Amino acid sequence: VMRHAIARAPYHLYQVSAFTSENYLKGSAKIEKIPGLMKMMIKDKKFLSLIGKLMVLESQNEITYQSPSKYNQKVIAYKSSIPKEMEPKGGIKIPTSSVYEAVFMDEISPLSPQAFSYYQFKLEDIFTSGNYQVNKIKVIPKVKSRKLFSGYVYILENNWSVYSVDLNEDEMGTTTRTKIDYHEVKPSVFLPITYEMNTTIGTMGVKGY
Repeated sequence: VMRHAIARAPYHLYQVSAFTSENYLKGSAKIEKIPGLMKMMIKDKKFLSLIGKLMVLESQNEITYQSPSKYNQKVIAYKSSIPKEMEPKGGIKIPTSSVYEAVFMDEISPLSPQAFSYYQFKLEDIFTSGNYQVNKIKVIPKVKSRKLFSGYVYILENNWSVYSVDLNEDEMGTTTRTKIDYHEVKPSVFLPITYEMNTTIGTMGVKGY
């Protein structure tokens, strides 16, 4: 299944020459705990006042795509109580990334041409969705690396496109789970329609999400 999916990845990457989509983003963040010694070293009282408080972010964007890999994200509305210092560098990358590329979200994609050098794959389940058979594939990194994912990819039989992904990445006690669902927008054309990211921070005594 994965050999077919990897071989077809360039086709699915360039299958659509252009599209425009509306993107609504809503998120929250919370610093739950910071060690006492670290608190003493932080001079920014505004930052310290955020500990234990829920911070939220909401934005409306328009995303345009032009093959082969040109994305443009226009911010229509934006509201956030998250300090700029804590926001992800380079912004939220999911809507302007593709799992069909060799590098996805700065990590090696399970659909990279070199995927078999970095991952093992295991067929765990087969189920039906509409007219399609879906293969649930477990993604197992061969070595422990922050550049590799673990989790699952769901591949459509015969079409060999992605039905959904559920991938984890770990770095120094911080775990990020990325879930993307795809929808058949035209016959045999599947594009991502929903994204979900959850990051749990647990490094150097700092806890949050």
